[in-house]
Amino acid sequence: MGTFHVDIEVVATHGAGTERHTVLVDTGASYLSLPGTVLERLGYRPLDAQRVIFATGQAAVWHVTEVKARLEGRERTVVAFFADEAAPKLVGAQTLESFGLGVDPLARRLVPVDAYLACGVPRRRAPARGSAAAAP
Repeated sequence: MGTFHVDIEVVATHGAGTERHTVLVDTGASYLSLPGTVLERLGYRPLDAQRVIFATGQAAVWHVTEVKARLEGRERTVVAFFADEAAPKLVGAQTLESFGLGVDPLARRLVPVDAYLACGVPRRRAPARGSAAAAP
């Protein structure tokens, strides 16, 4: 499988604009990872700290926060790392799941995926985007 990049928009706190960033899709990573200076400039502050294990086997502790982001026409609140400036910008597996997106490795693109639940009672589905009525 090859690697590929996508554009993600990060919404500033208090809705004061957005910034678009090109990020590497990394299904081996957990969360969105952006330079700390980017998140600070957009008004985000650390909420917690998380131990990070790198592909090299080295470990560090990075701050995390929750950011509002837009990806593939969807808007979600996701966990983001305050990464070092030299670290690559990444979108990880949990971020993709939050957006309801998966990876098409052959076409090197993101694709919508279904969400799964252990159990539940089926209800009427929400209207599809751009649809006037709910599906049966």
